Amino acid sequence: MNIFASFKCTFYLLIIISCLFTSVSTAQSFSDSSTYDNPVVLYTDYLPKYQDVSSGFMISKIEYTDKEIILFFHYVVAKDDDVVRFYGSDREFVWRLTNSVRSESSSVHTVTRLADVMNIRVNDESVRERLNDRSNADVPANKGDIITCEIHFPKLPSSVRTVFLLGGDCVDHKGTDFRFNCNGILLKSNLSGLLGSKNQMIASVKRFYDKNDYVKYPDIFVPTTLAQQDLFNEKDNDLEKETPTDPFEKHLAPISYMPHMLIGPEDLKCNERVILTDVHFLEKRPDFISRNKAMLTISLLIDFLSDNPDSKIALHAHTDIYGNAFSNLETSKQHVNAVKKVLITKGIDSERIIAIHHGGAQTLIRYKNGGSMNRRIEAEILCESIPSR
Repeated sequence: MNIFASFKCTFYLLIIISCLFTSVSTAQSFSDSSTYDNPVVLYTDYLPKYQDVSSGFMISKIEYTDKEIILFFHYVVAKDDDVVRFYGSDREFVWRLTNSVRSESSSVHTVTRLADVMNIRVNDESVRERLNDRSNADVPANKGDIITCEIHFPKLPSSVRTVFLLGGDCVDHKGTDFRFNCNGILLKSNLSGLLGSKNQMIASVKRFYDKNDYVKYPDIFVPTTLAQQDLFNEKDNDLEKETPTDPFEKHLAPISYMPHMLIGPEDLKCNERVILTDVHFLEKRPDFISRNKAMLTISLLIDFLSDNPDSKIALHAHTDIYGNAFSNLETSKQHVNAVKKVLITKGIDSERIIAIHHGGAQTLIRYKNGGSMNRRIEAEILCESIPSR
């Protein structure tokens, strides 16, 4: 009898130890899940359903990955000289995603996740890519500026269908009036028929902007993602590795003057940019709006390069500041390659052509706040030895 009793006690002890180990492992998995390097996006909700209890902000989409739930939001700043504060996951007012308004409740049914804040942007310019757990980030902004952000939460149990977004910045700096609280966020499954499309999301963002007639950048529907920003950073790092004496480097830098329009051969001067008249493209396509008019201008470049066989040329393609920065960069690349292709087909050696695409990074000095004139192709005759790229 004592043997069986001893065996029974040992059996129950093993069960208790196993449960404790599982509990610790589960808790550890949540505490270590603050950052996932390469989450796999399983599906995206482009039409989030929720009750907005704070003015001036919206959740534009929710991504469901294998390990996280990611909320993407847009916030329109309502006053000048404002400061919006973001909190790390170990700070007092960190965002919480919970299925109970009383998130500090000890109820076994209460599930709460703390946020990791990433990709803070103002008017689609990167301010902070990742916020340290123990730090805050104060973001200065003015009326009409658009602040976007990604809020990453560890994955919630599938049984949780409605959650509340609590915490975040306090408008009154007393911890009583929060900017971004949001009630009744509906968590959808991948089988939901209410996930919507990207175009529907853009339409929702547009309606949101239309409610605020002071929005400065109404075309920022899809902000640059963190992955796209990483590609920008890689490009910047590559540029930093260039030696200071590289003569190509100066042609990447913005200019401080207003280029004039290319009308005749007299407008082509050494190391000075000119805007190619009538060289415009169809929206989202590398095709000229009017090929005949574009060719009249490009022929001036062809004639000059043919008459001066030792010369080289730099082509600079630009977009306006609005919209997704990564897409703008790709668009400018297509446009500059279209002009380069014309030069090559007309007999100009490709080694004599440097094609540079800037996206919306180099606005004209008269249109630094945006304008259609920023969408342009510039040409620069290089009257010095430039290494081919």
